[in-house]
Amino acid sequence: MKVTLQMYVAQPQRGHFEVSMPWVSALSSPLRGPSPAKLKEELMFQALELAQEKLAPSELDRLIAPDELQVMNVYIELEHQSESSRTPVHLKAFTHAIIGTWPGDTNWHVWFPKLPGETFVVQRIEDIYYEAQAWIARWAVRNDVISLDQLNCGPFYSIDPFEVELGFPSAVEGKSDEPASSGRLRRPETLQQVAANLLHRAEDGTLPPAYGRLDVVRELVAALSSPKATNICLVGPSGVGKTALIGEVARQAWLLGKSYQVRRDIWQSSGDRIIAGMSIIGQWEQRAETLCDELAARGDLLVIDDLLGLVRAGRTTHGESNVARFIEPYLEQGRFAIITEATEQTWELARTLAPGFVDKFRRVQLPELAYTDTLSVLTEQVRDLERQQPVRFTPDGVETMLHLARRFFRQEAFPGKAVRLAKQCYNEALRRINTLMVREIRIDAELVAEVVHRQTGLPTTILHQGHGRSAKAIRTAFEGRIYGQPDAIDVLVGLVLTIEQGLSDARRPLGSFLLIGPSGVGKTETAKALSFDLFGSEERMIRFDMSEFSEPYSTSRLIGTLGQPDGELTGRVRLQPFSVLLFDEIEKAHSRVLDLLLQLLGDGRLTDAAGRTVDFCNTVVVMTSNLGADSEERWLGFGGGGAADRALHYQRSAEQFFRPEFFNRIDRIVAYRPLEAETLRRIARRTVREILERRGLRQAQVLVDVDPRLIESLVGQSVDRRYGARTLAHRIEQQLITPLAQKLTQSVASDALTRVTMMPTADGGRGIDLRLHSIHRAKRYTGAVGTLGEVLVSGTDGDAATERLQVRLKHIRLEIETLLARPQTQLVVDDYERILARLNTEGGDGVWSEDLAEKLRQREVFRSKLQHAQRRIEGMFDPEHTGSWETPVTTQLDKTTSHRMASFAAEVGRELIWLNTQLASLSGASGDAATLVIRGLAGPHETMLAHWHEWLLALSDALDLNLTVAYLVQDVWRPTADLAQAHGVAFSTESAGVLDLFRVLEGYTWSPRLPSHGQHALLLAQVVEQGVTDKTRFVRMLQQGELGSFDEDGAHCVEFVEADGQLEDVRWQRKIAIPEEKSSKNKSFALELVMARLAIWEKP
Repeated sequence: MKVTLQMYVAQPQRGHFEVSMPWVSALSSPLRGPSPAKLKEELMFQALELAQEKLAPSELDRLIAPDELQVMNVYIELEHQSESSRTPVHLKAFTHAIIGTWPGDTNWHVWFPKLPGETFVVQRIEDIYYEAQAWIARWAVRNDVISLDQLNCGPFYSIDPFEVELGFPSAVEGKSDEPASSGRLRRPETLQQVAANLLHRAEDGTLPPAYGRLDVVRELVAALSSPKATNICLVGPSGVGKTALIGEVARQAWLLGKSYQVRRDIWQSSGDRIIAGMSIIGQWEQRAETLCDELAARGDLLVIDDLLGLVRAGRTTHGESNVARFIEPYLEQGRFAIITEATEQTWELARTLAPGFVDKFRRVQLPELAYTDTLSVLTEQVRDLERQQPVRFTPDGVETMLHLARRFFRQEAFPGKAVRLAKQCYNEALRRINTLMVREIRIDAELVAEVVHRQTGLPTTILHQGHGRSAKAIRTAFEGRIYGQPDAIDVLVGLVLTIEQGLSDARRPLGSFLLIGPSGVGKTETAKALSFDLFGSEERMIRFDMSEFSEPYSTSRLIGTLGQPDGELTGRVRLQPFSVLLFDEIEKAHSRVLDLLLQLLGDGRLTDAAGRTVDFCNTVVVMTSNLGADSEERWLGFGGGGAADRALHYQRSAEQFFRPEFFNRIDRIVAYRPLEAETLRRIARRTVREILERRGLRQAQVLVDVDPRLIESLVGQSVDRRYGARTLAHRIEQQLITPLAQKLTQSVASDALTRVTMMPTADGGRGIDLRLHSIHRAKRYTGAVGTLGEVLVSGTDGDAATERLQVRLKHIRLEIETLLARPQTQLVVDDYERILARLNTEGGDGVWSEDLAEKLRQREVFRSKLQHAQRRIEGMFDPEHTGSWETPVTTQLDKTTSHRMASFAAEVGRELIWLNTQLASLSGASGDAATLVIRGLAGPHETMLAHWHEWLLALSDALDLNLTVAYLVQDVWRPTADLAQAHGVAFSTESAGVLDLFRVLEGYTWSPRLPSHGQHALLLAQVVEQGVTDKTRFVRMLQQGELGSFDEDGAHCVEFVEADGQLEDVRWQRKIAIPEEKSSKNKSFALELVMARLAIWEKP
């Protein structure tokens, strides 16, 4: 009995579906999942079981859907009142109502898919909305419903037919149908466990489209549609499109539109999946038998994604049994067919392991598509992608995809690698659309290069044509890592230039080098530097100690065995094909290992034990050796010889050791020089810097400062030529780290910074003097801040609350009136007039007193700033110039005016604080000359030093300080310098109030860093009560120590903490965002920082 089942399919949200038959009470509860095709098939099986087990033949019409079946969107709105004292609420929902009628029935039946088993009838279809509203209202009252969320449905739905043969006795006497429990009408439980039905994916539209090779698709469809079971193996390189073709075959099979009873499903699985979870003897065999029986009974097709994986699945070290051998009898009998995939190598290996099984397959060869054919496929793909989203592929972007895929993804074939790269670029474009909120993204050559860069680690200078670096820039990068080896740097620069310009041979490794010379001269460091420069990380260097590969069987470790096919070399390069391969002490490897490397150097590829070809054309092969190091001095003589003689000696040593065919495949042989004293100094400084970045020091808030004289002392001790810089590294470890660890155990101040200084002992010996002291954070200020402090601190955040603003304005008025009324203010103004008159009298003959001129300038600055502040306040409190000040009523101001006044209060508050500071200085209560010296003591302090430099210059400009500046570079004070090279800066001037201003900045600035983000930084600001305005004299006095030694005296605290882009004022307990370098906001930032401290400054 053949029937057509109607099924309701809904999509409440993306990727989630519901399928049910609401008009059949037993099948009205929805099945949920991501695949509607799979859900419909499961509902079909439930209908069959219902028909077989619970329904009599006369009741089968219950499975038949009503005539004129349709789905209607119904809006429901109910008034709900849970308690009489509360205001009623409205419950709303958009739901689906399915309506239909049977022949001879005058009523319309209504079902709600969201309410399984519920139904009611209406006489006229026009009444559906009114009747549905009323019925839902009664249902809600009956079930005490307080929300209609469970009724909400998505906008997408359909009624899908599903034709199936029920298999029950025919109505015609003497005829019968097939039982429902046999063949395709039986649920394939084992197949559902270990395989995925590709026809479900085809129906759901989730199979990726296949482009090109339509003739092969037609051939496969014809072969698999024939009555005779045909086993096919698609053979071709990875990426050639084997899987895509199988998916297209599944799509074509589904498009034939045959009924479920006669169609052939295509199930995709693998050998590993078939035996997954089967740990008991005989368990996987039972599963495999059931699997084969289900395939034979249903007439379906099995797809295995890896022929060799099927042959190996189930194999043990003690037996020859495997899944392929178990399935082989079924294939011989033609009970079902298999389609599988293999590469040339895996096909041959599988044939070696299971010749009888493999011979059952018809081999279909799939060669790699040509460049032009791939361009056609890629063009077709990108046009499909452009129709889906607002993404546009530019012609140069498509060309760059093809070029980069061909050059750098050599382990895959066209068109797969180009198609995959296009999808990755498409996904990146969608991410940018969502992130940047733009309407369209163009996928050009630059975007393609960025995607490949993230995947491979290759810099965009290599990937994006025309963006290569200059030879000078490359050389500078390597000179920062490799010391004292100019020949090695020349070779690396040439290599990188060749790669970045796209001139390297694509059929061989990017480069192969033999670095030869004594130990400890930088050979391994060279490989690390190359890995970092080419691939962005030292982790891209794969190192092999060849002393571990000195036995004949060592080759199996590199390329694997049948039992463990992932070799140490081939496995790691297959996972990370973009890397530097370092073969350390290559002369210690066995000759068979050298033969293996010979193939690598010549062909750029190796085949592992599993028959998989691994490409090495995107690797750089670096070999190191000590050949000839022992005889160098004897061969060169006591004079040491030159660089050419040394290179010749090492080249001859390598040529005598290696066979000619191996030696001639090495691109360059680089002879390394012994390290000179200056090179050792540079290495020592770098080693110490790396030591100071160790996690233990950063976690414990320890800051270590190493005296440069200690470096000289360590380098001055003899270095064993046999071990080079390793001797120096061991010495630093022993003489610095061990004493430092012992000293740190004495530190007990857990809440403070620990400052350690390391220097040579005063007696000039090899001892080390370690000094340790703790630096505490400054105590939070808890005293009164005064009216100006309230104005400044409360107003800096832009808070315009009317009540607080009213108080601030009153403070401003009170302070200016108090300042104008103070006797000291009038004395300063009188002094200005008196000094001006005196200068006019004494200056008649052209001779001026510099002291008097400076006093006049200071008082003139105070006088002008006081007048400026007075005019600003008058403009706010007496805008009509009536002579009467009135404080604005902030409650009557709009929001914009309130914000403007809050900003005004903060600005004028800062001006008044500075005027009071200057007045105290001019009245003799404070000095008018000072010097501020800021020095970097530990860690990467350059950025913070640059900030303080910019803030002090901004203060000088804002307050007319006329600062004189000097810079400390390598312990020498200079009038000018590159700030990036300086580790100290000094500011000096003679100006009223400057001593107090500098004093509020005195103390430590600490820049803590997370353990994974580098070293802590520490700066110290110190003040001297002496000012100098002449730069030449200032630099001389600093250098000669006339202004003091500026040693740490233990009296200072941490006053400022820089972290996360903010500067914390420890005494105020507040944080201010640090403006960007050279930003116009630096002036207001500096004023806010300094004036807040002056407001609470307690003069000693």
